[in-house]
Parts: sequence; C-alpha cells; structure tokens
Amino acid sequence: MNFGEYLFLGKWDSQIHLLIMYISAKSKSPKNGSKMMVYKIFLKSIMAFCSLGSLGLLACSDSTSKNTTDVFPIEDETPEGCLMEPLADDSGIKVLCDGDSVAVLLNGKDGIDGKDGKDGVDGKDGKNGADGKDGKSCNAVPLQDNSGLKILCGADSVGVVYNGRDGKDGKDGKDGKDGVGCSIKKIDDTNARIVCGSDSLTFFIGGASDDIAVTIDSLTGVAQKGPFLKGSSVYLYELADGKTLKQTKGNFETTIKSDDGRFKFSDIDLICQYAMLLAEGRYKNELTETVTSSSIKLKSLIDVSKDKFANVNLLTHLEFERVHYLVTQKKMSVDSAKTIAQSEIFKQFYIDASEFEKSERLDVMGKTNADAALLAVSVLLQGDRNEADLSVLLTEISDDIKEDGKWDDEKTLAAIADWAQKIDEKDSVALMKSNAAFAKYIHQYWSVENGLGVCGSDSVPKGTVKNVLNGKSKYYAAKYADTSKTQERFVCVGDSKWRLATDIEKDTVEWKPKNDKDGTILTGPISGKKYVFDKDTLRPASKEEIDGEKGCVSYLKNESVLLANQYSYYKCTEDGWTFDFDHLNTGSFKDARDGKTYKTIGIKGQMWMAENLNYDYQIDGVSYGSVCYDDDSKNCDKYGRLYTWAAVMDTANSKCGWKYECTPKYPVQGICPDGWHLPENSEWETLIAAVGGAKNGAIPLKSKEGWSDTDDGVSSNGTDLYGFNAIPVGYQMENASGYTAEDKLVSYWSPTEEGLHYGYVMEFHHYTQNVKVAISLKHWGYSVRCVKD
Repeated sequence: MNFGEYLFLGKWDSQIHLLIMYISAKSKSPKNGSKMMVYKIFLKSIMAFCSLGSLGLLACSDSTSKNTTDVFPIEDETPEGCLMEPLADDSGIKVLCDGDSVAVLLNGKDGIDGKDGKDGVDGKDGKNGADGKDGKSCNAVPLQDNSGLKILCGADSVGVVYNGRDGKDGKDGKDGKDGVGCSIKKIDDTNARIVCGSDSLTFFIGGASDDIAVTIDSLTGVAQKGPFLKGSSVYLYELADGKTLKQTKGNFETTIKSDDGRFKFSDIDLICQYAMLLAEGRYKNELTETVTSSSIKLKSLIDVSKDKFANVNLLTHLEFERVHYLVTQKKMSVDSAKTIAQSEIFKQFYIDASEFEKSERLDVMGKTNADAALLAVSVLLQGDRNEADLSVLLTEISDDIKEDGKWDDEKTLAAIADWAQKIDEKDSVALMKSNAAFAKYIHQYWSVENGLGVCGSDSVPKGTVKNVLNGKSKYYAAKYADTSKTQERFVCVGDSKWRLATDIEKDTVEWKPKNDKDGTILTGPISGKKYVFDKDTLRPASKEEIDGEKGCVSYLKNESVLLANQYSYYKCTEDGWTFDFDHLNTGSFKDARDGKTYKTIGIKGQMWMAENLNYDYQIDGVSYGSVCYDDDSKNCDKYGRLYTWAAVMDTANSKCGWKYECTPKYPVQGICPDGWHLPENSEWETLIAAVGGAKNGAIPLKSKEGWSDTDDGVSSNGTDLYGFNAIPVGYQMENASGYTAEDKLVSYWSPTEEGLHYGYVMEFHHYTQNVKVAISLKHWGYSVRCVKD
C-alpha cells in the first residue's frame, strides 16, 4: 500500500496531517527544490482535495467559508517538477514531484443502498361470528399450472388462492447532507489552520523550526527595566534548535558601555538562529529616575536570522518560560509561541497587542503605542518594590502563566491597581504628563481591574460616579452606599481617566437635581456631610445652615429668621446666614424664689441672663456668702451681688468651698433659678467664640459705658453689640472686706474648681480688650451670670 492509498483510510484531518508530514519530509531533500515550492504543492493538493466534493469525498463551499486562495494566493502554473495525473482506472488522481508519487486522491465510493421498509403492524382480531350451519367438507386442489390452489367444498369450487408475487424493491435512501465549507487560514510563516464549520486543525507547514546556521558581524540591542547602567553584563547563549531550545556550550559575553543600556556583540557563529540573551545589572527606575542599589536579571529569546537588533526587557523576560513551554510541549513554532505569549501578558493588563511588534523590538524609551504599553507594564510591576521583591514577583508571574497563559494572583493584581490609582491621582508624576499613551494604559488598567470600566466608553459616559467592585481592592464597596470599608468613590472625567470624587459628587449622585422644599438640609449618604437645595441646585451647607437646620436660599434673602437650635435671629444675605444685630432676641423671666425679674439675651446657640444675679442667698434665714459692693444695697440693685464660690455652688452646709474640694455633677444649677445653671468653662468659651474669639472678644460683650480708660488714656468701654452688657462691678478680695476694682474689672464664677482653694472665673479687664479664663480664691466675692438649660 503506497502513502496515498493509506492517506484515505482514516479521517480527513488525519489524512491532511499525514500528507503534510510527508510533504515536509520531502522538502528536506535538495532535489525537491525550495520550501516555498513544497508549500505551494501542499496547497495545490488541499485545493484538489476540496474539489472532489462532487465525487462524495468532501464539500468545500464558497457559501460557508472564505475562498482559500484569498488567504494563500496560489499561482495558476503547476510548480516545476510536480504534476497531477489520473490513475489508470480513473479511480482518482496521482500527485508526482520529480517523478516520485507524493499522494493519491481517490474518488469517493457509491452511497449505500437504502434499507427495506419495515413490515406493517398486524390487524386486530375480529369478533366471533354466530355458529354456522354444519358445512360441507372442503379441500384444496392445485391448479394445473401450479399458479395456486382451488378450494372445493363438496363438488363446488368456492375460490382460488394464487401464489403471492415478489415484493417491490425498497426505495433508495436519502442523499447525505452537503459537507461543511472549509477554509485555510494562515497563523504565521510556519503554521496554518484548516477550519471546517466548528472543527479546526492547526498544522505545521515547515520552515521555521529547521535549523539555520548563522554567522553575523554584529548584534546590537538595549537592556532595559529602566535602562541598565554602564558596567552591566549581557550574555548570549546558543540554542541547539527551534524545537527543544536546549542550550549548547556556545556562549558570548559583552558589557554595557553607557547608562542607556545599549550593548553589542561582534563576530558571532551559531549552529541555530535561536539564542537566549541574559542581561544582569543595575538600572534607572523609569518612574522615579533613581538608580537601583542592586542588580536584576532579565532574559530574551531571539531569532538572529531575522534581525540584527534585539532588546532585553521585562516583557521578553515574562514571556520566556511561556514560549519555552509552548515550543517544547505544544510543538509550536517559536514565532507563534512568542506572538501568543506576548498577547496573553498584555491582555492581563487590558492592552490589545494585536498590532504590536515582537517584544524584543519594543523600547521603554520609544514613541510607539507598543513602547508605551511595555513602559506601563514595566512601571506597574515595579510599583514601590525594591529589586529583590521585583525579581520574586517576576518569577511568580512566569511560573503562573507558563502552562495556561494566565496570572491568577487576584490579590496582587488588585494591589497593583490600587497603587496605579495613586500615581494616576498625582499631578506631579512627570511620565503621566509627558507620555499620553503611557498614561492612558495606566488609567485603563487600574479602572478596569477595579470594576469601574473604561471611562468615556459607551457604557461609562463622562460624569459617571461609581464604587470599586473588586473585592480585593482597598477601595471595595459591595454597594454604592456601603461605607463599611471606604468612603472613596470615583468619577469619570473623560479619555479613560478617573479621579477621586469630591464629597458632593459622591454624595449626590443618586439624588434628584430638584427638591420640593427649597432650603432643605440633606445628609450625604457617603461622607455624612450636609447639603442644601437652592434654586434647584445642590451645594454644601454652611455651619450656620447646619446648626439652624435651614438653608439660606434665594426666597429668604434679607429675611430675619430665628433658626432651629439657635437663640438669635439671623438674616439671609449674599454671605449666608449672618447674625442680625438689628434684631436681637431679648426677653425676660421672673425668679420664683424672690419675684425679681431678669433681662435675657440670646447669643447664637445660648440664652444668657443680660444682667448679674441679685439673689440673697440665705441659710436658716441668715444671708450667707453674698454681699453688695461696698456693703451698699444700692450697688446690689445696680451691679447685682458678689458671691463666694461656696454660695454660688449652693453647698455652704455641705463643706464644699473654701478648703474643701467638690465633685459636682454637671450642669450645676447652684445658686441659679430653676431652668438655668452656672456656665462651665466650655460654655464661656463657646460664648467668646460666638462673638469672634478671645482676642478683642471683650469689646462686643462689655457695656457701652462705666469702664475706666486704660493707663494710656484709651477708653476701655465696649460696644455691647450682642446685648450681654458686662459692667465693671469690681470684686471682694476678702470675706466681708476688701472691695476693689469698681469700673475696672468684672469676673464671673464657673462651677469648675482647681483643688481645695481655687475656682475658675471669666475675667473682663479695663487694660485689655481680650478675655480670659482665670482662677481665683474660692472665698473671694465675684458676680454670677446664669445660662439657660
């Protein structure tokens, strides 16, 4: 049995494969001509094979597949040295090359005869008839021509039964369906694929894996992570062939002469066109432009027969083990394996490499999109890692992608995406400004990896605000409103770029742009910040608006409003809510204990007594711990009383005061009427802050008159802008004696103490317009102002 006869005993794909192997084998013989001639012979054979569909072998229909000549144009002339001739018995075609039979294509066999139809189903039994009369005996007599039997009952012939005729021939079976159309598609110079419907067969067409001895005058290139530095070493290792990629004993070495990473090998003889480059040394970081302190090693698999220039970079290194596996285990050509490995690695970073050159042609300092893609991957994997950590990472990736082409470390991929987001957010990164293609690849990687999508695409228009969906990211939020892990949200600003959303952007993305109630205060679901609707727009709320629970909006302009949680009127102005000095919130109340009436004044969030307390504190009907200035009762009516700390605290009988330390429960009512209490230090500080702060804070609180001039002759009167009316009543230095500082000072007790002997007071002086909290002896006499509960 010759090769051609054997060819058509198996399935068509196995037949083609055997034919390929046979032609490939023949191509190695010098007498058979060039490899291109064998390739053309093979394609002629395939076309002849497909043309035999009418003979029942295979249908190659133009209606279902692309004409193969569109993929591999074939000359009309039969290649020199080869021809096709019919077999002597017209049973097929013989292919002859230089007199040798390289293939026999046989005509298809006739279709199989159709099967006989099945017998019909027996009819159902008839019902029993009524008993008949006794019949005559019957018998059957053969006809004279033996064509049947005559039935005789008695002497009468009651019928004739003829022999049955032969049945009709069964109908022919239906024709089989036409075969699916086939096409041949080129993968590269050494591999092609036959596609028939959903089935395909990839086959090697010879050439690339053949060993080619190479002699070159020079081989140049660039070693890069960033550029390798002067003094770094580059090694070239000879490989045995393009199938095993095993190293031989042949190797060469050169040294990089400058800090741009350029190297050169001279006068090289190799037994095979394939070689491995290995660069070792320190490099310049592409992003920070700093020089590394230790070395790394990077590899590259090259074909020196095609190019005398080849680089070593991070991508050639990553694809090396993957290419080695595809060539040695999956029997791919080196070119095919390199194309596949490069595509898989770039795909991991959401980069389409279909139009890129081979990795050893790429340059991180280059100007093409492919160069920018290499730079992006190189920078992303570097991150903040030192050289040792980077080398470990590259090894992990190489091992992971070796067999399936996929890097499955989701945690590291997410961490790289988060790092990329940081440098994307910084305006100070020079590379992001100077290399737009590089910046775009950085934008795209971290946003797609984190589930945001490509900004500016149809599905993610400009202005979109989203949460990160990658569960491994530090910015992950299961739902938009989920703030359990992070409050960060991102807004699409166009051309693949995202940035961190501002509070108002992320808080209001799900709110309607209009609200029924102008001036409504809303709380942001992400940041917790407050916003106000004003003229159908949304803006951050001011402190006054938040405190007062009402926005100062257009329809309230110039209106004076008593806001919620406030004791003062505010006017809505162009600057927002401002204290309305023309509309002070004044009032009064009666002390149920003695019937005295006191003025009150609201100052922002506090309601104060607008005059000093004048309650005669007594124990067992005897005044205790309070006096009138200079023991003159008229001064009590004018200034109010002066109290010791014990009387203020209403604890004279409980040993709380002079020489005794107390533990009061705040707020402390003390000597104040019901519904009022002694202001703590913090409440005094709130008052001072409300009127502008401690510096010059006395001016708006002091009375307009009664204060003596400073030592420089400057008036120390105040403006009483808020209606507090702090008058200079002086104080009592010792119990029942020592009155002083009338027209120069007023001090107000606080319920806060300092040890056994001292309590805190708020002081107003004539020599300064600043106010301060101070301490004083508990048995001295000072004024009291109460604040509303």
